[in-house]
Amino acid sequence: MRSGVIARTIVLDKLVNAFLAAHPGAIVVNIACGLDTRCYRMAGFSHWYNLDLPETIAVRKKLLPESGAISQIALSAMDDWGGQIAESGAPALIVIEGLDGSGKGTQSQLLYTAMQQSGRPCRKISFPNYESPSSALVKMYLAGEFGKQADSVNAYAASTFYAVDRYASFKKDWEPEYN
Repeated sequence: MRSGVIARTIVLDKLVNAFLAAHPGAIVVNIACGLDTRCYRMAGFSHWYNLDLPETIAVRKKLLPESGAISQIALSAMDDWGGQIAESGAPALIVIEGLDGSGKGTQSQLLYTAMQQSGRPCRKISFPNYESPSSALVKMYLAGEFGKQADSVNAYAASTFYAVDRYASFKKDWEPEYN
């Protein structure tokens, strides 16, 4: 499924670029960043924070030393990492990307709730959008309707199902917030 990861990366790069183009000087927090290199491909942010477990950040520091407008935060997403963010009042994009079953939905909901309770304006966008007709192919794929084995569906086709859902969500729901 390597090509699926590549397709997801391309789509998310475009979405992050669009946000930064519409919100120059925004900050970005990349939660559970792993060895993600998106921060090196983007422009227009005032500060980019890569957040992950201390063990992961230790490896990251050896392979991807960062300074200046790119910082590393060695904390769990469940820790209170907000105090590590120096900027206030700037638009912010929080990216949570990763493997299925890794807790992204739970963590993003907890973060969204905490931000709402603190009075910060925020918007939670999650994929796939199972409430939308655009997720029909994703649902069929996950239900095994195209084959019961992981390799029954070409990785490019599978990633296209998800990309269509993201695009439809963008065009129908949250594109105005990017412009």
